[in-house]
Amino acid sequence: MAEDTTQLTILGGVPATGKTTVLRQFISQSAGAWRGIKFCKLVEGLYIPGHPVFVIGKYRPWYAVEGEFEGTDKLSMAVQPYLLAFLRGQPAGHFVMEGDRLFTRSFLEQAAQWATVRVIILSAPAEELTNRHRIRNDSQGQQFIQSRKTKVANISEWLEGQNQIRWQAEQHVTPEDTNTVVKEIMK
Repeated sequence: MAEDTTQLTILGGVPATGKTTVLRQFISQSAGAWRGIKFCKLVEGLYIPGHPVFVIGKYRPWYAVEGEFEGTDKLSMAVQPYLLAFLRGQPAGHFVMEGDRLFTRSFLEQAAQWATVRVIILSAPAEELTNRHRIRNDSQGQQFIQSRKTKVANISEWLEGQNQIRWQAEQHVTPEDTNTVVKEIMK
């Protein structure tokens, strides 16, 4: 990453592809003591004092997160314009986020107007996804899961047709896959 640019790395994928797992591994492998911070209205996350890397979203143990999900899913549904305004005003830094809340075409299009945007779309075989839903005993219904599959497919198709946003697809099944994606984030 160039020292004088704002870079966004966004992890997307259907539910249970391991977006939060990857980001938690990224947090644990980053040198330094993370701290919770309210960046601006509705936007919270983590930072390491003196380092230009920031995580957007609420994660345990820095935040008292209730329920089964973490990350940007715990931010307000109205967060997008506040986050865009905040990021637009940053002189430089690498902002990393995951989850469904900000994985939208409109967010990506707007952010790409002034930042370097990189998208990593995670995937896993259907049997693995079903097993993960069972293990975490989540309450996501089939209708919601199908709507997220459609959303991810539409964003992937759109990304293929443009050249402003760098993106890649990564299989995420094993701990080795997790480490591979973490290394990609750190680039």
